[in-house]
Amino acid sequence: MEARQTLGLFEKRAMIVLLVMSFFSANVIVHCNVFVLYSPPHRCYVSGIDGSNISGTTVAELPPTPTNSSSGNELYMFIPTKKSNNDETTMWWDQCHRYNYDEIQDNATSATNVNLTIGGCDEGWKYYANNGEISAVMEFDLVCNDAWLAPLAPSFVMFGFMAGSMIGSFLSDRYGRRFALILTWVVLSLSTLVLAVTPFWSISYVLWFLIGFCTITRATTSMVIVNELTPEKYRRLTSSVMMAVCSFGYMATPLMAYVLPNWRHQLILLGGAQLSLLLPCICYVKESLHWLIQNKKYEAATILLQEISRINKKEYEEPQLLLATQATELNENQVKESKNKKQTSYIDFVKYSFLRRRVLIFSMAWFSTTVSYYGLSLNTNNLGGNRYLTCFIAGAVDFPGDLLCFFLIKKIGGRLSFVTMAGVCSICLLMTPILSSAKWVAVTISMIGKLFIAGAFANNYLFTGDLFPTLHRSQSYGACSFISRIGGILVPFMLQLGQSVHESIPYFVCGTVTLFATMAMYFLPETKSMPLPDTMEDAKLQDRNSARVLCYRNSGKKQENKETEIDSANDELTRQETKEV
Repeated sequence: MEARQTLGLFEKRAMIVLLVMSFFSANVIVHCNVFVLYSPPHRCYVSGIDGSNISGTTVAELPPTPTNSSSGNELYMFIPTKKSNNDETTMWWDQCHRYNYDEIQDNATSATNVNLTIGGCDEGWKYYANNGEISAVMEFDLVCNDAWLAPLAPSFVMFGFMAGSMIGSFLSDRYGRRFALILTWVVLSLSTLVLAVTPFWSISYVLWFLIGFCTITRATTSMVIVNELTPEKYRRLTSSVMMAVCSFGYMATPLMAYVLPNWRHQLILLGGAQLSLLLPCICYVKESLHWLIQNKKYEAATILLQEISRINKKEYEEPQLLLATQATELNENQVKESKNKKQTSYIDFVKYSFLRRRVLIFSMAWFSTTVSYYGLSLNTNNLGGNRYLTCFIAGAVDFPGDLLCFFLIKKIGGRLSFVTMAGVCSICLLMTPILSSAKWVAVTISMIGKLFIAGAFANNYLFTGDLFPTLHRSQSYGACSFISRIGGILVPFMLQLGQSVHESIPYFVCGTVTLFATMAMYFLPETKSMPLPDTMEDAKLQDRNSARVLCYRNSGKKQENKETEIDSANDELTRQETKEV
């Protein structure tokens, strides 16, 4: 279709809005928890020494100890000491216990407190944070016995990702890309703003779930719109740029947290910026022409084509004739399918063998990249030093990974791109624990692995939609993303297992899973320089074309043998299709 082979003002405006919206991606939301849920060093509050008990009290200098502060000896009478979690050779205050106050009064002249009983922090906590930071952990005292409440927030985000992966894609396929995009963007903005002012932490879990649900729905819907909006020759570029913008959003997170150290101010900025993009989204992002035609909304498609012609100032074919031409391109099988099956569902991924095979392989690819990506991201503390810088480096590594994905997918296609990047990452992951004795070498190799897994992560978004017909495309993203979120939920437990049993376990698990996904990707067809499949028949032809290419690449055989192999491959696919019917 001619209107889909150009990149005019209509397409450029929509792309700019979608790119800005992608800045507020899952990376920004998930990694914002590094600062929103930051738990600084703390100890029990001691009345008479600390003054007024204000939650979130911050001190720039080192916390006082018996050896570096004049007030240390006083605290020593009230709070026991223990080895620091970060340095076994350093003693620091017990963060969750203090001596019984009445017994302290009776033993005020005693040099030691070894005979005193220990209780909890009944008067609250004193927090030590730099840069005037105030996190939700500090404000709601999510420490000690209530420390388990803080990690529930990112868990609810992941559960929102899982729900959004399935339900969100259903909304996009059933009611339209634009409807799903605008609805989830409104809910995302309002949820973020309400979370910024909520007075009760228990309410926040519902809001975190909604943020996760809307974030993943927005991400997958935007990627589908990008694939269907841009011509084939620009599709890889625009999708890769969108992934790169997500990396910039990741890198901007520590900057935002440094400028706005209060977690509520951070969320107000995010929610306000998201809400400000609602009007440009409504004005410039229109419904997908692919979706309108495939759902036989010809009147709406005609109006959209006329608008595209007016904005781009280019005369296309007469809209009614264009729609009639598109309708005649549907083969007899698609016409029968349109009559007998007007709605699509996830059951189709089980019913049709070629869709089933593709969903299983892509699900494995999405699962492995999610486990490896988040596993390495949560291990970035190995870099040491300032956590703002650590977060920035973790985001900066993603950007060259996205660029690498773009160049590889353009040169060798989506299938071989994933094989290359995931294969290198698996090697790096398996080598990291072997070289753990040389700390900086191991850290460098793990960061190289993160670079390549970031590229493989981006490749999933770029390549998945190429192998599914229009009415199943959004659902394919949803199904694969749903499986990947299971991996995201398992990552913290995997890391905990590494801490309690052996530190090499996460690396070997991630490396092995990624290696299996790399091998499975070989069984998918390549889609380089091919248009998006509109119908089920178009998607089936991708397997035929792949078989044809493989036959012609076998240069050691004669021409008649090649033709025989092509016919055999086509006959086999035809037999499979007949069984499915």
